[in-house]
Amino acid sequence: KTLTDFAKKELPRLDKIIAQNIKDEAIPGAFVLRRQQALLEAFGKETWAANKGYAETLAKLNDEFPPTARERDREKMMREAFKLEGTQGKRAEAKALYEKLAARKSEDGGQSTWPKAAAYRLQWWLEG
Repeated sequence: KTLTDFAKKELPRLDKIIAQNIKDEAIPGAFVLRRQQALLEAFGKETWAANKGYAETLAKLNDEFPPTARERDREKMMREAFKLEGTQGKRAEAKALYEKLAARKSEDGGQSTWPKAAAYRLQWWLEG
């Protein structure tokens, strides 16, 4: 009962935050997003939650939502750079890709971990 009471208050609060992020074309905070997803997984089929549009709000964060598309692009860049780094003769390409990604750190309010990871990787970069 206590958890249900919490969910009844938290779902609308999180939905409001996510809806505002969508309106502002901003990435919702990771914890806000995970909490909303977990609460919907647990309570989404309950009558008091099913008809409120919470799932529809989350569905708007699809691949066509500009911040989501940029995040997928940043992730792809990081994975590609990491792959190139381990490939014989491709370290220079990897470094250039890490630098390009690290330069995107302020994009989307600095929410993405990928540019931070690229910058961290460059801190320890050894030529050779």
